[in-house]
Amino acid sequence: GEVYYFTGQVLIHCGALDAGFEMVRSAVDRNYCAATGLASEAFWDPHREHPRFRELLRAANECRDRFLKSSG
Repeated sequence: GEVYYFTGQVLIHCGALDAGFEMVRSAVDRNYCAATGLASEAFWDPHREHPRFRELLRAANECRDRFLKSSG
């Protein structure tokens, strides 16, 4: 999952927003939740208002919550 997350960031950085958001979503779907990174990394600042980012953050938070519930 981590490789998908960082590859997605590279794609977004290069301007391929759709492909990049899809790649990061693939990371989340593979249980690389990344909720903290999405919420705090400066890389995401220019994209925070993008609808795909908001959906991605929601999915990442749900992933994190499922993990915490199952582990504890």
